[in-house]
Amino acid sequence: MQNSVSRVTLCLAVACFVSGSSSHHLVCEAQTRDEPRVASTSIPAYPPLARAACVQGRVAVVVNVDQDGKVTNVETLFGHTLLRPAAEAAARLWMFESAKNGSIQRRQVIKFIFRILPFEATSKKVRPTFLTPTDVEVRSYPAEPSCDDCSPRRQRELRKGGCPESR
Repeated sequence: MQNSVSRVTLCLAVACFVSGSSSHHLVCEAQTRDEPRVASTSIPAYPPLARAACVQGRVAVVVNVDQDGKVTNVETLFGHTLLRPAAEAAARLWMFESAKNGSIQRRQVIKFIFRILPFEATSKKVRPTFLTPTDVEVRSYPAEPSCDDCSPRRQRELRKGGCPESR
C-alpha cells in the first residue's frame, strides 16, 4: 500500500511538472509520510556544448534515497540529451533527511530547468533559482561568440545575437 502511494505521488508530481499547471502547488506539493525532504543540493553547471547549441529545457530525474538520505540511483524521466548528464551528476550529490519511519528505500523527483538568458541580463538574474525545494532553474549566458580576427565592433554585433528566445 505504501509503495502504491509513493507511485501515485510520483506520477502526480511528473504530470504536474510536464503540464506546467499553476495549480500544481496544491497537488504536487503534498508530501506523503515517506517522501524525503531535501537536506542539501548541488546545482549543475550549464553544459558547454548545450550552451553553444543554445539548448534549453526541462530535465526530470527520479532519485532513489536510502534510509540515511543518500542518493543511491538516478534515472532520467525526460529531458534533452545534452542536458541529461549534468542533471544526473548534480542529482547524485543531493542529500535528503534520514527516514523517520524506517523506510528503506524512498523516491523523489528532482526537476532542473535549463535557461539561457541574453547577454544583457544582470549577473543577479543569471544565478540559479529554486522554485520549490526540488525544482531548480539553472541559468546561463549564451556561449561567447568566437571570432579571432574580428574588430571590436563585429564582436559586439555577435554578442547581440545570443540565443533565440524559445528553443
